[in-house]
Amino acid sequence: MKPVSLYNDIASTSYPGRGIVIGKSADGSKAVIAYFIMGRSENSRNRVFVEDGEGILLIRHLSSILP
Repeated sequence: MKPVSLYNDIASTSYPGRGIVIGKSADGSKAVIAYFIMGRSENSRNRVFVEDGEGILLIRHLSSILP
């Protein structure tokens, strides 16, 4: 498989939205998976990923911004 530039792929679109990236570590010994989201509105950008011991949650970062 030919390596690609994630930077170039994301930079070429005005709004990538959500994405899943799957690949290998630099030394090729481990699998790597990344998930990202991008928000347009203030409410959408006000989210963070938090580990809760059983998984990862997407929660509000600053509750004063959202109702």
